[in-house]
Amino acid sequence: MRTILRILIGLTLACLAAAVVKVSHVITPAELASLSGDALGARLVRFGELVLLTATQQALFIVPLALIAIAVAETNRLRGWFTYALLGAAIAGAGWYLQYTGEGELRTVANPYAAQAYAIEGMIAGLIYWVSAGRFAGWRRGGGLVRAKPLPLARSRPQVSDVPANDGKAVKAK
Repeated sequence: MRTILRILIGLTLACLAAAVVKVSHVITPAELASLSGDALGARLVRFGELVLLTATQQALFIVPLALIAIAVAETNRLRGWFTYALLGAAIAGAGWYLQYTGEGELRTVANPYAAQAYAIEGMIAGLIYWVSAGRFAGWRRGGGLVRAKPLPLARSRPQVSDVPANDGKAVKAK
């Protein structure tokens, strides 16, 4: 139960981080720094609204792919930050490609700025997931590692010494 809660919190934080990065490419920090008073407050409220809306929309795409990646990472006890940054960038790249193929004649994401925004968004989301949940992949409640049974790729044929004798002891080959 703790593992599922950890994964859900990590996914929520990763979706929010990805949304903050994406909205920061629209409402830039430089724009926010140039405002003051009521204008800044109104713009920050709008920034927060856009972040929540974007996080909700992105979660529809991110979560199914992320759950597959998380299942593989948990099973194989992958705990490296680079792994999660790479997985986040790959999921964001898949999102960019889907956006690209879904557009008509007018291509809005086929430019280096959009590709950079998606790549940075994915890497940051992956790192946020790693900080909150991924670095504990494969750990049990008691602190021990989850022992995954490796899948046998090929089984060797039984040898003569593996066949038990009538008295239950193994027969040794001469």
